[in-house]
Amino acid sequence: MNQQEILNTPIQDLPFTSDLKIILLNQGLKTLQEVVNVPVYRWHDYPSFTYHHQYEIVDYLQELDLMDFIKED
Repeated sequence: MNQQEILNTPIQDLPFTSDLKIILLNQGLKTLQEVVNVPVYRWHDYPSFTYHHQYEIVDYLQELDLMDFIKED
């Protein structure tokens, strides 16, 4: 898969823990692209979101060389 295909992957198809998937889906996020469009500091506004969840997302993005897509501000 190319980067855009990976970013368009539905949340439920990502290798995230079930609790992280539920948190993201409850926020109306449907794809990885929608997740990275939200600044990282805003992720912590999601109910039950923890730093563990942040590391889970960041590790996945690093593994696939997608960190350039992440918004930090």
